[in-house]
Amino acid sequence: MGFLGKKWNELVYTLTSNDRYAGYHSSKAVRSLGTESDDSDAEEAKDTGGVASGYSDQLDESGYSADEKQQAQLVLDAWHIIEDVINLDMKGAADGSNSHFTLNPKNYDFEYEDELDNIDDIPDAEDFLNSLSSPCTVKDLHVAQKHLGVRLPLPVLQYFMVHDGQEIPPSSTRKIGIMYGLQLLSLAEVVTMTNYWRKVSRKESNARYAAQDSFAKEEKQQERALYEKEEKLIDNDPNFQIVKKIDRISEKDLQNYPDLVRNMSTHSKNDYIKKLPDQKSYPPKKVKLQYANPNWIPLVTDNTGNHIAIDLEPDTDGIPGQVIIFGREYDTKYVIADNWGQFMNKFALDFEDAGRCNLDYDSEMGQFDLAYLDKKGEIVDEGYLYVLAQRTLGKDI
Repeated sequence: MGFLGKKWNELVYTLTSNDRYAGYHSSKAVRSLGTESDDSDAEEAKDTGGVASGYSDQLDESGYSADEKQQAQLVLDAWHIIEDVINLDMKGAADGSNSHFTLNPKNYDFEYEDELDNIDDIPDAEDFLNSLSSPCTVKDLHVAQKHLGVRLPLPVLQYFMVHDGQEIPPSSTRKIGIMYGLQLLSLAEVVTMTNYWRKVSRKESNARYAAQDSFAKEEKQQERALYEKEEKLIDNDPNFQIVKKIDRISEKDLQNYPDLVRNMSTHSKNDYIKKLPDQKSYPPKKVKLQYANPNWIPLVTDNTGNHIAIDLEPDTDGIPGQVIIFGREYDTKYVIADNWGQFMNKFALDFEDAGRCNLDYDSEMGQFDLAYLDKKGEIVDEGYLYVLAQRTLGKDI
């Protein structure tokens, strides 16, 4: 096919595809990684106008266990609860009967209203609903897994098939993370953040490797060469230049994008990696005693370098796919659920309880957050990650 024909197919693909992560060139780049072949992808640029013919609109659950399917159903049930809560609040806002997280004297703090230039900046249920992105396609998930080199658990795939995280404008005062201030990452952001933490993991590994004998050093050099080859292949993919962008972050970037500096942990520097405190797991032997691991896949962020993630490489007593807290401020890694379905179900039940929600305004950041309330109805200043960690310790806040 000639140059103009390829460009035409690329344009048709862009205009007609619902893919959010996978691009017209994705399949070629994925095959270059040599993970596995896919004959349907080979026909991608032919008569379908660039849309791969081997992808359906539904997940293929044939290779999954009954337990995994049940976990995926928990995710669907959780999304239904979350959306129902928001929709009921939207209806209630019209007649003043809403009683959840929108403007309501029962659970809203008005003390900071005089700080606001425009009362319309205060978020409501509709803002929460609009922040939820449209679904990923099966192809998006296929390509992302190829890029990450992992097989994501079925409940995680189902999660992205409902909403692809949250879309919140960086400059918006309505920077509302729906998970009590925590933001749901899009699939593209998951890949970006995973690759960032994989760099941190390699730096941590390099610090340990410096003290190893020559045989182990040679083995690590081979492993590092393999990683560098994979990174080069990924960098050359026009739809996936994450590592290249991360490497080129400048001081100007950090000044212009405060979210970036909050998300990127200073612990990634080699001089700090050597000084890491002892890492712990709670419960013990569930999570590997590492600061970062290439198979911890972050799905939620607090925008300060801490994450809720799925752990695909647990310690001896752990379960693959368990949900953990890790990041800049967590030298103890907490297992907060056995799987993503269980975790989403727990969050949805929290979210459904109007007595646990309150909009909070951060005057320093100039933005709103959905705050979690304790049993006394007071805002938990430490945030939802703290609440989840305390529950793991057996303390119900």
